[in-house]
Amino acid sequence: MSEAANAAVRVGLRFGYETDDPLVVQESNNTVVWLRPHAVIAKEGKRSDSAVSLVRENEVA
Repeated sequence: MSEAANAAVRVGLRFGYETDDPLVVQESNNTVVWLRPHAVIAKEGKRSDSAVSLVRENEVA
């Protein structure tokens, strides 16, 4: 798994979403990981300037 996917799994664990079977759904500008078996998708920015756009995306959702 990529460094970004591992980071998504670690953050999920901090929020109580332990997973032994994460699935990378997409890997492009961001990494999107399904924290199986939970109904949780984690999105990890790969660039240092990703934070602003990811926060905005979350606010809109």
